[in-house]
Amino acid sequence: MIELYLFINPLDEFCLTLEKELLQIGSHDPCRIRFNFIPVVTLQLIQNHLSRCGLPTKDLALRNELSQAIFSATLDHKTVQLQGQKLGRQFLIRLQEEVSLRHRPYCPELVKSILSELPVDMQMFDKDRHSDLVMESFNLDQQVAQEMGVEHYATAVIFNDSNSDFGIRVDSNIKDELIKQVLNHTLTCSDSSVITIDSRLWRRI
Repeated sequence: MIELYLFINPLDEFCLTLEKELLQIGSHDPCRIRFNFIPVVTLQLIQNHLSRCGLPTKDLALRNELSQAIFSATLDHKTVQLQGQKLGRQFLIRLQEEVSLRHRPYCPELVKSILSELPVDMQMFDKDRHSDLVMESFNLDQQVAQEMGVEHYATAVIFNDSNSDFGIRVDSNIKDELIKQVLNHTLTCSDSSVITIDSRLWRRI
């Protein structure tokens, strides 16, 4: 079993494209790959995201607005995820499509519209959205991202159960095609440590 953690921006087109490409790879052998798409938000991630997109990195109003939107969207995703991993992934991709492809501004009304198209229990969503459980899950994800040294969207960490103590971390500043190459290689290789590319061997935490 291959386990992939992809640390993403829940409102970003680049992340959306990579998620869909990875899911396409996984569809050929769904029993061997487990995907974990983890939205995260830190000051370092936001700063690097603005720089990559060619946006002003010293515009505090812009940075705060973007940080708040990503934070809120991340909590939306964590809340939906309580009703099922697959449902959470469907919501995430739909949200990214609306914001990054159709250029609809992120707002509560957009979230409600997307949720109405999915088999989500709205009463449960409204109850859970501001719960301690969602915040604890959010904080745990941020801690994992920090401990794995995630500084850019989208960074992947790939574990192969045949070498369960270590994983390959592939940073986003490397061409995204490399993540797919590592994943394909890991599927056919029992020892992931033989991959000789500019990626980092990361110990499972």
